[in-house]
Amino acid sequence: MKAKKLLALLMSLVLLLGALAVPALAADDGTTGGSAAAGSSEAASDAASDAAAAAQEAYTKIMEQLDAASKKYDGDTVVATVNGTEVTWKLCYYLIASMTSQFIRYTMAIPDFTTDTGDGTTLQDAMREALEARMKYYTVPAAEADKRGLAETVDAEVETQWNSIVEQYGGVDALMEAMESAYLDEPTYRLLLRSNAAFNAIMEDTYGANGEKLSEADVLAWANDNNYVRCKHILFLTKNDDGTDMTDEEKAEVRKEAETTLEELRALESDRETMMARFDERMAEADDPGMTNFPDGYIFTDDQMVQEFEDGARALADYEISDIVESSHGYHIILRLPLDPDGKTLSQDSGTGDYMTLRADAANELFNNMLIDWINNGMEGDYSRKLDIALTALMPVLRANCRSAKAAAANGQ
Repeated sequence: MKAKKLLALLMSLVLLLGALAVPALAADDGTTGGSAAAGSSEAASDAASDAAAAAQEAYTKIMEQLDAASKKYDGDTVVATVNGTEVTWKLCYYLIASMTSQFIRYTMAIPDFTTDTGDGTTLQDAMREALEARMKYYTVPAAEADKRGLAETVDAEVETQWNSIVEQYGGVDALMEAMESAYLDEPTYRLLLRSNAAFNAIMEDTYGANGEKLSEADVLAWANDNNYVRCKHILFLTKNDDGTDMTDEEKAEVRKEAETTLEELRALESDRETMMARFDERMAEADDPGMTNFPDGYIFTDDQMVQEFEDGARALADYEISDIVESSHGYHIILRLPLDPDGKTLSQDSGTGDYMTLRADAANELFNNMLIDWINNGMEGDYSRKLDIALTALMPVLRANCRSAKAAAANGQ
């Protein structure tokens, strides 16, 4: 799997902004009264249409202001350096604009950069911190790849990606037009592509695309350090098909079946091979739909399973069978197994949706820790001041647009 697992730090801005209390584009509930006729579906439809139009107008104005602010400095002006790598205003402003646009689309609200995020800092402070992280994200990996002698591999991947994107857009001219509308130019866009290619190249060079270069001992050491457990279980459901709980009498019958099965397995414990074969047979007959994806057992870490199940599994030694464990799902008989470096975990590949192996999980986590170390390296420049200037220039029109959008929506109702 390619190294596509994004660092949480770089996504924290969107999550942070989404949690802020900011003015909504639409009018607040209850801002208008009126008769029953005014509450008719036709009036509601008109109001929704007017509100949508006002919101679109506000968004358009914001985009116009972003466009104007992008021209405040020459695109080639160096605003920061990251361990000697220069960051231009073009890249800096692309990140400012993309974060502002992300905020609007994610929250459906006009940002007020003076908003307190809840810890004494403002939205503008959060933007500045996220901007610094993203500038590092798009510059440090490429420089690291060059140091490792991977430049040729990275450049080849960039050309492949570039040619594919040109083809998707139907030619260079169309791509250039699209880049300009996103405050990009070709060198800056290639820099973004190069960062992604560098991540993949470094991942494969260090750990292998799916962690193949990690030894079994390294994978198991990482898994033990991160509290991973592997087990199989036989589930006796105590819920009906519609999700409701069975009656006490029905549960008692289910428990009897579980106890009978446990007694049978206990009698076979002296012959591990026979016991495990019978366990698999009973597991296949049981009610756990998860066994379709995990026929060889679950590999999980803290807080990924219901607590009773996790506690029951952790209390066992390898190849030991639990007593009956009751959870909200039903009754479980758990068999703990040794960790398998190439067994499937509960993590899914963000691109394919496939469940990843313990080996791939370890490689991704180790790679991300390495990335954090790189991003924690220092940087210099006046990007912070330029960000403040850009946001300060935007704030009056954002506030005005917010007020006009709310007023238009209220009048439409």
